[in-house]
Amino acid sequence: MKTIHLLAITVSLLSVTSCSVHYRITSRIATDGSVYREVYAKSDAESDTASPFLFRTDDGWRIVRLDSAVTFNVRGNARRFSVKASRHYPSIGGECFSVTPENEYARPLAVPHERLEKRFRWLYTYYTYTATYKGFPDKGPVPLGDYLSAEEQALWFRGEGLSPKGESGFELNERLNDIDRRFTEWCRRSGYEMYCEIIRQSVDDSTYAGLVDPCKEAVYKRFKEEDKWEMTDLESICKALDERHHTDYYSLLYEEKGEAMRAAFEERLRFTDLLGHVIRFEVAMPGKPLSSNAQSVEGDIFIWEVDGFRLLGGDCSLTATTRKANYWAFAVSLLAVLAVFAICAGRLSKR
Repeated sequence: MKTIHLLAITVSLLSVTSCSVHYRITSRIATDGSVYREVYAKSDAESDTASPFLFRTDDGWRIVRLDSAVTFNVRGNARRFSVKASRHYPSIGGECFSVTPENEYARPLAVPHERLEKRFRWLYTYYTYTATYKGFPDKGPVPLGDYLSAEEQALWFRGEGLSPKGESGFELNERLNDIDRRFTEWCRRSGYEMYCEIIRQSVDDSTYAGLVDPCKEAVYKRFKEEDKWEMTDLESICKALDERHHTDYYSLLYEEKGEAMRAAFEERLRFTDLLGHVIRFEVAMPGKPLSSNAQSVEGDIFIWEVDGFRLLGGDCSLTATTRKANYWAFAVSLLAVLAVFAICAGRLSKR
C-alpha cells in the first residue's frame, strides 16, 4: 500500500529511476501535410497479449513484433524496444491518439493535442507543428500553487530558467533544495488530505464524519513534528482520530472498510503511475529548421523527451517551425526579373 511517505518518494524520484517505462514516437511530416508515424515500446513476454502502449492500437494501427529488439538513446541511455506500431495520417490535427476506458487515467500522457500550420509566403512555405500534452486534471485536494510559484514549477518540472545569469552553482543548489523541501511538503499534505477525505466519505455516522475536519490540522501537525511519514497511512490516521476524540470508532471503521479505503486511495494516486513513463518524441518536417523548444535537433528531426513528471506543473507544449524554399517561385521570380530587364533594355536600345 502506498503511504504518504511513498507518495512523496514516488512523485519526486520515479521519473528519473532506471525502472522507468520508455517509448519512442517518430513522425515524418510531408509537404502535403500528411504524416507517417511509428511508435516503439517494449513488451516483456512474446506471448503477452496485453498492449505495451498507453494508447488504443486499433482503428488503423499496424502492430509488428520486431525479430530482434532495436535500441535507441533515451535520456543518455540505450533503451531496447521490441514492438512497433505504425500508421499513416492524411493530415494531422486534434487528437490523433485515443485511449481505452480502463486507460482513461493515462490520457494526459497518451493523447497530445496536435496542430500543423502551413503558411505559403511565395518564395518560402513555413511549417509550424505544435503538440500539447495536458497537465494532470486532478493532482489532489491541495493546490500546488500554495507551495510553489508558477516560476518555481516551471523550473522544477521542466527545467525552465535553470541557470539565471549571475547565479552560482551553490546558489542554484540552495534554491533547488528549498523547492524540493516545499514540493515534498506538498506531496505529504496532499496525501494526508486524500486520506482524511476517504475516511470522512467512508463514515456512515454523520456525527463522526463531522469530527474529521475540525481536528485534522492538529493531527497533521503531530505527524509533522514526529517526522514519521513512512509510518503514516490510513490506519495510523484512524488511530490518531480515536485518540483525539477518545473513541475506537475510526479504528473499527478501518478494520471493516480498510481494503475499500486503500483501494480508493490507490485510485486517486493512479496518475502517479505515469510519472515514470518517458517518451522520446521525434518530428521530421519539410525544409530547414528555424526555431523550436526541442531539447535537441538532428538534421531535420526535432527531439523532445516528455514524461509524466513534467505534467505535474501543467500543460507541456512542443513547438517547431521550418522553412522550405519554393524553387518554382524563385524560378518564376527570376524569369519575371529577366523579362522586366529585357523590356527595359529593349526600350533603351530604341531610344
